[in-house]
Amino acid sequence: MAIAAEPFVVDSGPEGQLVELPALQALCGEPGRAGVGWRYVHGPELAPDAAAAERKLWSDVVLVERLRSAVARINPHLPSDAVQRVCDLALTSTSPAVIEDHRGFHEFLLAGVPVSYRDEHGDDRHDHAWLVDFDEVRNNEFLAVNQFTIIVGGKNRRPDLLLYINGLPLGQIECKAPGIDDPAQQAVNQVAHYAATIPQLYRYVEIVGVTDLMRAVVGTLTTPAEHFAEWKTMSAAGAPPK
Repeated sequence: MAIAAEPFVVDSGPEGQLVELPALQALCGEPGRAGVGWRYVHGPELAPDAAAAERKLWSDVVLVERLRSAVARINPHLPSDAVQRVCDLALTSTSPAVIEDHRGFHEFLLAGVPVSYRDEHGDDRHDHAWLVDFDEVRNNEFLAVNQFTIIVGGKNRRPDLLLYINGLPLGQIECKAPGIDDPAQQAVNQVAHYAATIPQLYRYVEIVGVTDLMRAVVGTLTTPAEHFAEWKTMSAAGAPPK
């Protein structure tokens, strides 16, 4: 189990202190308390203007080097040029319609990315490369990132928590202050606004969670608020190992 190696940086308001902080503690752990296998990264550390930047542009949502390393690790038979082609395909939008673009990526995620290459004997090979290792969980990298600023067309957006697996933002958690009315509907409205202004993020986001500390529900980009389902507690046995 992972225990956070650095303090969490959250906003001082009720959403940050009462909801976002406990969510990060549950995911990543804290001194004396194990999490469920996620490692914490403060979003500004990844920004284009950071000392160790992992994004070239503020509009970038994928941590490309982490993705490239994961593809090579999970698919060790692939030569480096094939690894690069797999990453390029994963990063290439296939439709201006957000849901269709997401559908294309979703197929890559579940069925693998088609790739052709020549093996060490010079023979042509046709294969599918995996972006996530579904068989060996320890072969993946899990990052919980907050305060991740995305700027597109002068519009500045900052989802509460993004959950990265192998450099891909596959999950989003929206944190709502305790006591507000219908947090799921508020989150659905917010995600719809994000999808219109930072659509490239939703090529990848597979799951959207909403929590107000007392309750957590989960859905997808297109799930109506009334169909968000209760987020079941994950047992230690089912947690992603660190």
